[in-house]
Amino acid sequence: MNINKLIKDLKNGNNPEEQLGVYSQLLLYSYLRLTYGRFALNFTEKYDLLSEDGGSLVSEVFADVLALARTLGGGAAPDVPEAVRTLEGVRKRVIDALEDMEDYLNYFQVYEHALNRQSYKFADGLTVSDTEKLTGRLMGYITEKNDAQQINGRIQAVLAELPVRMTNTKFFELLERGCLCFAGARNDMADDFFLRMDALAAVPKLESLNASWSELYAMAQDFERVIPEELTKDECRELETKLTPTAQMVAANISDFVDLLELINELYILVIDTPYATRMPEECTKLSAILKAYIKAVDSGDFLDIDADILGGLEQTVKDQEKYLGEHMFMEDALEMVCEKYTDAIDGMMLGGIFKTLTVSKRLFIPSSREDISRIEPYYTVERDALLPRIKKLEETYTRSFKGCGQAMKRCMISRTLDFMPVPLDSLAAVEAFISGSLEGCTEYYERAASEAVLNDLMKAKVI
Repeated sequence: MNINKLIKDLKNGNNPEEQLGVYSQLLLYSYLRLTYGRFALNFTEKYDLLSEDGGSLVSEVFADVLALARTLGGGAAPDVPEAVRTLEGVRKRVIDALEDMEDYLNYFQVYEHALNRQSYKFADGLTVSDTEKLTGRLMGYITEKNDAQQINGRIQAVLAELPVRMTNTKFFELLERGCLCFAGARNDMADDFFLRMDALAAVPKLESLNASWSELYAMAQDFERVIPEELTKDECRELETKLTPTAQMVAANISDFVDLLELINELYILVIDTPYATRMPEECTKLSAILKAYIKAVDSGDFLDIDADILGGLEQTVKDQEKYLGEHMFMEDALEMVCEKYTDAIDGMMLGGIFKTLTVSKRLFIPSSREDISRIEPYYTVERDALLPRIKKLEETYTRSFKGCGQAMKRCMISRTLDFMPVPLDSLAAVEAFISGSLEGCTEYYERAASEAVLNDLMKAKVI
């Protein structure tokens, strides 16, 4: 089948009644083939991590995932209504848990940033580099890569670790520039961005955390009402010691919940798409056998001795994903156009069910998608004027937060904002000037040393 010609005919309105059924089956076939592969790869890779912690939310949810995986591995079609109810329930639990963990992450990261700076106040033998030389090294690090995305990532990382030396007016100017980068973006992307920005703009409060995570909540209580700049050396060291295991716990939880959400989204696609398929892709049949063999191996205790055929099948699946993904994205990109242009024809041919299923699949095909699939609304482009009230609301939140916290906390909040939002500077010359001004304006020797130490680690690690 010539996919290019099919999409072109649909765009041009050539024989839509003939083409719509073919297009829907091809895209459905593609979702099944790629999603089954994703699920098999993720399930086998993460099985040991997600199944080991008995009695936790992770193990409870994974038990439901495993039950559906057994059905797929047995080659049987799941009970669709029951499977959907199960997946909707566990998906909500995982998304709620992820949001709880992100609240804890935001809470602790602000204190971590402040304590890092404060701890240098009590250090001996601090040294700092010449501003011009350090600025040059940082610019060399930023421009080392030719890729624009990597350059922007490095700029964000550097800005987040510089000493914060700016007025509220200057910060709000940068905030507006960064937020306006979402003019012309898709509405769901802008919504996700502003949701996170709302969290960053509020001073972290204990009462905003879910107390049912008792161990984390107890740790958070130790930080309530802490004023970083008033901490003694011993108090600072004690809090820093508590932060390490806390950060590890939050990071582990987020990783587990993200892994679970991916598996749940993949299962959701497989469950709702299968009933509409006129035939199952050959790859899915092979992957079903792989899942069955893998589950049998772990059930029998042979987890460390997985059959070579399973490993070979998974290796082939990786290659298939690479081979088919480009074709899939080309077909998927046309879906919204097709649904909008041929609404009457789709309804008249009684294809509404399959196209609604394809639309849900598109939303869930994005790894870790948290979209509310109970009510699917069309995407649209966000206009500049629609962003201005949201930016004003953010500024008001920051203003209230800054009035209610100390200087160290305020600087931490600004740093974390610069780390998250798009780069608000329009040229490398402006970036260089900003770096130089931030370093030069920092007259507190210990803070300058703390910032330089983190920046040096950043340049050495070259994570971005």
